[in-house]
Amino acid sequence: MTAAPLLRLRSLHVEIRNEAGRVHPVRGVSFDLHAGETLGIAGESGSGKSLTLMALLGLLPRGATLRADQMTFDGADLTKIGAAQMRRLMATGIATIFQDPMTCLNPVLKIGSLLEEVYLCHRGGTRKAATARAVEMLERVGIANAADRLGQYPHELSGGLRQRVMIAMALMCEPKLLIADEPTTALDVTVQAGILNLLDQLQRDLGLAIILVSHDLGVIGRLSHRVAVMYGGQIVETGPARSVLQAPQHPYTEALLRCIPGMKVNPQSARLTPIPGQVGVMSGDLSGCQFRDRCRFAQSRCTEADPPLTEIASTWRSRCHFLPDERLVKPEETPA
Repeated sequence: MTAAPLLRLRSLHVEIRNEAGRVHPVRGVSFDLHAGETLGIAGESGSGKSLTLMALLGLLPRGATLRADQMTFDGADLTKIGAAQMRRLMATGIATIFQDPMTCLNPVLKIGSLLEEVYLCHRGGTRKAATARAVEMLERVGIANAADRLGQYPHELSGGLRQRVMIAMALMCEPKLLIADEPTTALDVTVQAGILNLLDQLQRDLGLAIILVSHDLGVIGRLSHRVAVMYGGQIVETGPARSVLQAPQHPYTEALLRCIPGMKVNPQSARLTPIPGQVGVMSGDLSGCQFRDRCRFAQSRCTEADPPLTEIASTWRSRCHFLPDERLVKPEETPA
């Protein structure tokens, strides 16, 4: 018998009202996440991936509203719990690390105070116990001389060490789910690799479920069991990470991979191929495929009807009117 998902999301919609009218940055997003599993969510800025997670955490911006057929975590209905319950849940159930730790760590507090505050707020106990837990977590995330680091301020640490402190802080109260929102964007390549290896090791040691958000499918491929590619506020392709990255079925997934050095989606050319145009604002008439104006395979049907989420395999779906062997490259974009 298959265990129930730790996190279940069904048909999540987010709407934002502003002076220009209504914007729909998240539209009908659904997925499950099981304990010990990593789901990678990929897409360009503006695709809706981070706002999907902010909806889960109850951190939507002012003027934004959500509706969902189902949004549950470990049996709790996230659409019905209050603010106090959500605060407790965000430390003991769901923890989050962000892309720039320098903006998330209070610059006037020492590392020890930052870590101990999380523990005392949600677990209680003595300051001595909180300090011991802080040292334990700093050591677990690979920071040497952990006890000495407690007396340092964030600006005294490198970017990689600050991100490790953020991970330690997120794990202080033993959450079941870790959300990593662009955790390596501000780091250089070697430090980035170290952070990804750390997340992989922590998951295997602690049995964490992880949602990894990134615009880089190369990063997603390092850790994820499954991947969900978002565009225009929708999931346009989802499936096993290895399958999706080796044989993408949606034109947007393929286009993202063509921007990454070393990805074998275009064996005829070693050149990187940028995606023309930019992500549009999700307002007004949203009928048809939202990627059509940037897609080299777009046809009239893409404008006229919303593409279905078509089954490729039992756990693999693609939101496109055409399978890869049915697509025709636009004449003006045919390679020379």
